[in-house]
Amino acid sequence: TMMKQPVLNTKENWTFENSTFCREIRRVNRNRILLAIIVCALIVYLDTMGTIYRVRMSKCEPQPVTHAELAAITDPITQLTVMGFSANHEESVEFDENVKLKRLMLTKNDSCRMVFTPDDFQKIEINSGDDAYIEYTLASLDNGQYVLVKRSAVVKLDTLTGTVGYLPSDLREIILKHSGVDPNLLCPLIFDATEEAFGANGTMIAFSAMLLTFWALWFTSIIRRSMSVERDPAYQRLFVCHGTVEENARQLDEELGDEDTYRAGRNTVTEHWRVRRRMLSFLVEPVDSES
Repeated sequence: TMMKQPVLNTKENWTFENSTFCREIRRVNRNRILLAIIVCALIVYLDTMGTIYRVRMSKCEPQPVTHAELAAITDPITQLTVMGFSANHEESVEFDENVKLKRLMLTKNDSCRMVFTPDDFQKIEINSGDDAYIEYTLASLDNGQYVLVKRSAVVKLDTLTGTVGYLPSDLREIILKHSGVDPNLLCPLIFDATEEAFGANGTMIAFSAMLLTFWALWFTSIIRRSMSVERDPAYQRLFVCHGTVEENARQLDEELGDEDTYRAGRNTVTEHWRVRRRMLSFLVEPVDSES
């Protein structure tokens, strides 16, 4: 019987570019590029789009909201819109249990920023330690109902500008306790007139820009490495071995076709070489290497 000869041994048109060594490096580079594209898509979807959405909302013109429109909202969970970010920053057990409630906002003409002129105000003093301070105000509606207003010291009480969201039940109980108003007259809404919803825009933009910059640098290094096989660590490792890289790559191809070659998963051991194939890496080293 004739012994089967290694296929690559009999081919006279062997080239370094078509060798197993170069094909594996190109495979790894394709996987790295694909991974970078997936990471970019995740960054854009999970971070960048949210930042753009929030900044766009902050730049929208405030929409006038009437007393009748606020009074008509009796079931905010179904009547308000779920926004792409949490515009309500109140502390609440209800919010902790269902984060979606923090993102419920009143919207008009694709804007969640509202302008409202109340009939009257009722200040609410909430004790914090030894000093009493005013954190909330009840704004009166035409029908005798009230809307809770979260305000800062500099907010203009004649015309409110901010976001209208869901009033959590635990905060509602605190307001009723300190205000003494009829529970039936307190709307299930909170008007955040502090602009807190958009206060962190600068930080969010900087963070998104930093993520995209790091990704761009990483992707650039991947592209540069893929453009030249000499830049790959596997090439550098093979370069320091005895003989030229081309000679070593040809010897590897010849030995890969030998029947004594041992394979275990993605690891291959020939007479002179140890090959390790991974999705994002490829390494060839002499079998007597200590590393």
